[in-house]
Amino acid sequence: MSPSNASRTAWQTPRQRGFTLLELAITLAVLGIVLAASIPSMVGLINSGRLTANANDILTALHSARVESIRRGQRVVMCPSADGAACSTSWNDGWMVFEDRNRDGAPTGESVLYTGNLTPTLTILASSNITTTNRVVFNPDGFARTAGNLLSARFAVCRATDRPLENIRDIRITAGSRFSVVRRNGSASCAAIPNT
Repeated sequence: MSPSNASRTAWQTPRQRGFTLLELAITLAVLGIVLAASIPSMVGLINSGRLTANANDILTALHSARVESIRRGQRVVMCPSADGAACSTSWNDGWMVFEDRNRDGAPTGESVLYTGNLTPTLTILASSNITTTNRVVFNPDGFARTAGNLLSARFAVCRATDRPLENIRDIRITAGSRFSVVRRNGSASCAAIPNT
């Protein structure tokens, strides 16, 4: 008999290793509290990421349209499109950028340069000076104009939620060719937006 076993009596057994039911219950309770506290901020983070990604897609389309109008020396149009082949009436369908050589504002027989889609849980609103024609037209000089004036307009990518509080990303077009993205609190709704 080894010395360590010699002092053990017949009724003693080796100590069992593992968790008791009480230790497991306490661990699960603490884990539940931590998860309950972190889930709302994760939802806000995910929604914020979706808003930013979609706003960046629209910004990329606008930049591409401007650059291509200068590079090609042609009018380039951005319009709403569900299929990437024809213009539609709702920006929520998606969008396309095409070269408008025949200056009719339609993509028939034209080169489609860029297409994009919106995440289904989001909404795009456009200021009224865009929705009247449902087009943003860049001339060969790289400037977007409406009624002869440099375009000053706005797209808003929105999610009707209070997580995050800044639930709108405004893509602003100023001086016909300058773009910026601004976060805005829409009070958990997606209401109409002003022109500028």
